[in-house]
Amino acid sequence: MKAIIFDEFGGPDVLHEADVEIPHPGPGQVRVRVKAAGLNALDGKKRAGMVEAVFPTTFPAIPGAEVAGVVDALGEGVSDVQVGDEVLGWADTGSYAEYALATAVARKPANLSWEVAAALPVASETAERVLDELGVTAGETVLMHGASGAVGTVAVQLAIARGARVIATAGTSNQDYLTSLGATPTTYGEGLVERVRALAPDGVDAVSTWQARAPCPTPSPCAAVPSASSPSPTSVRANWASPSPPAAGTTPSSAWPPWLRTPRPER
Repeated sequence: MKAIIFDEFGGPDVLHEADVEIPHPGPGQVRVRVKAAGLNALDGKKRAGMVEAVFPTTFPAIPGAEVAGVVDALGEGVSDVQVGDEVLGWADTGSYAEYALATAVARKPANLSWEVAAALPVASETAERVLDELGVTAGETVLMHGASGAVGTVAVQLAIARGARVIATAGTSNQDYLTSLGATPTTYGEGLVERVRALAPDGVDAVSTWQARAPCPTPSPCAAVPSASSPSPTSVRANWASPSPPAAGTTPSSAWPPWLRTPRPER
């Protein structure tokens, strides 16, 4: 099969096309005929050798974690999907290729394009994992920073589906968008803590940020926003989100929620 590979660490110039063997699925894996591959900043960091301590590389390497395509072979023990199913998920063997092996996949809704489907795994896994780590449940109020981006778009909807109320921060141009997702929007900047307190007089139960550029300042509007009657923020759960692939051995899931709106293309 054709694949994009790199044989050494470096810039984009180390990437080149090559003929490699078609992989065969092992237990718990499916083989996907790739229709679209997601591109992430992590791909460039791996190619440059910047994350070797976390993601060791074996050369030649095929980059790409996100994949969308058609299942064309099943490994032992796989029963959640069938040959011919259209899926999206995480590539175990790299997605910049005609075929990829995957352990964690979900069925792709028919009305979802291949390109959008391939852009979902990182955002959706990050969103769901953080909500799980925070233990968000029905009746709680969650403050989400940077909620109009890819991860935030998914996280807002998943939190609301759990029965939580979401107060979401974003720039002025994204306030209507957050409202359309079901969140209560507010803007960044001076007075943020006061605005959140006005929206949640009893305080918030959990806080997360989807901004990955710099740490929150101190004192921080990203930190817990206590209620006026109970100013200590120590009981508020907080999380700083970062994407990571699902743990090895994760079994394929059933289907992508049909009600979930997908992130908008970057503008």
